[in-house]
Amino acid sequence: MVFGKASEKQILEHLLACDSSFTPALSSRVNIYAYAKKLKKFSLCVEAWSRNILVGLLCVYCNNHSTGAYISNVSVLPDFQGMKIADRLLLAGID
Repeated sequence: MVFGKASEKQILEHLLACDSSFTPALSSRVNIYAYAKKLKKFSLCVEAWSRNILVGLLCVYCNNHSTGAYISNVSVLPDFQGMKIADRLLLAGID
């Protein structure tokens, strides 16, 4: 797992590729372009990579350590689902 390597563009591309995996689709709830920018700027991103492709993404806001953290996003590219990537992202985020 890698922390904060992805660029805003890579986060955007990942979210667009995962859009229909969300229920309902992510694009029906947020402007994905603005969301990617916000995630890059304000959250801690835990990332899973395969051959320079961002395949898994966990984004956490932890602005006030006394009140805990807020997970804003957990996503894995459809071709990589079922490989326990989200599990590993969550464990890395907890650590």
